[in-house]
Amino acid sequence: MRSIPHSSQDPSLPAKPAAAFGWIGFGAVAITTFSLVTGFVIGLLSTASARADTPDNGNNTTTEPAVQAGAEEMAEPGGDVIRKFDVVYDPETGRAGKCDIYLPAPADIAPVNPGSPDPSPKTNDRPAVVVVHGGGWMSGDKWTMYSHCNALAKRGHVVISINYRLAPEHKFPAQVDDVRKALLWLDDHASELKVDLNRVGLFGYSAGGHLSALVAVVADESPEIRQRSSDWAVDDARWDRLPKIKAVCAGGPPCDFRELPPENTSLAYFLGGSRRQVPEIYRAASPTALASTGDPPIHIIHGGDDFLVPVTTSRSFVAALRDQGVECQLTELPKLGHLMTFMDQRTKQTMIRWFEKML
Repeated sequence: MRSIPHSSQDPSLPAKPAAAFGWIGFGAVAITTFSLVTGFVIGLLSTASARADTPDNGNNTTTEPAVQAGAEEMAEPGGDVIRKFDVVYDPETGRAGKCDIYLPAPADIAPVNPGSPDPSPKTNDRPAVVVVHGGGWMSGDKWTMYSHCNALAKRGHVVISINYRLAPEHKFPAQVDDVRKALLWLDDHASELKVDLNRVGLFGYSAGGHLSALVAVVADESPEIRQRSSDWAVDDARWDRLPKIKAVCAGGPPCDFRELPPENTSLAYFLGGSRRQVPEIYRAASPTALASTGDPPIHIIHGGDDFLVPVTTSRSFVAALRDQGVECQLTELPKLGHLMTFMDQRTKQTMIRWFEKML
């Protein structure tokens, strides 16, 4: 596969504090309305755009870098996909505990050297990516990620796209624990899915990007710090069963809640109060605050004109990761806002290229 050119942020990012998020002045009604409408539109458009996952023929397609910096069609169409919808990964939470599974078409045993007297079988252990939808932690559904999941599975990845419990009925850290429960389900079913548990990634957009990044960066922390973003006890045996995350890709993620005004209650529906009331929760929910040397490689994709979640929060997160020596990249898509960055083909293709490289 040809490399996909990026319009990436300069590697020498200044470590600046994250700016307050664009939606801090919104009321709860405005946030709810935006999340519901955005989730509905994303779902309709992403399903329709599944046809654009690959070109109509198998020929390579070139693009004009000045016109589509970072864009490229897949070099090959990729294989077929087997889809299984509404599989239960957590029987205790109803629809919130269901996932959709996208499996690459079977290629069970294939000789590496067909002409050799004793050909070696091709391994059946495949990389897996758990995908987390957006929607402001209060709305959205796994089906909105269909196009991204389908394209990723075509490239040989097993994909698990999850629902999770939503705010305000379920506040932080319920959503974080649900991502962990999906990882445990993957651990339990790795053999039948033919997944290599040493090649597991996380991908999410918006709130899903936040949850993906947070689960990854907190994994190497002390039991006491990990427990601050979980309802599991410090000595819960499930901690030791979680697969190690090898790579993360997050689109438009809110990364640092510590910069929100102390009295602002825009996120109280998710975090349980203002930053002044529950400062420890605001920190525990902030991936930037938890950047450390043991974090997995992370690629952030962010729209340059994203006014809902300004790109400065991703720049600061990447700067904090680089200060810790973590391998990371930031791809900025100029002149695109929050929704259009999700829909842009460069987001999907950059994500696929990242996982093909890292997993």
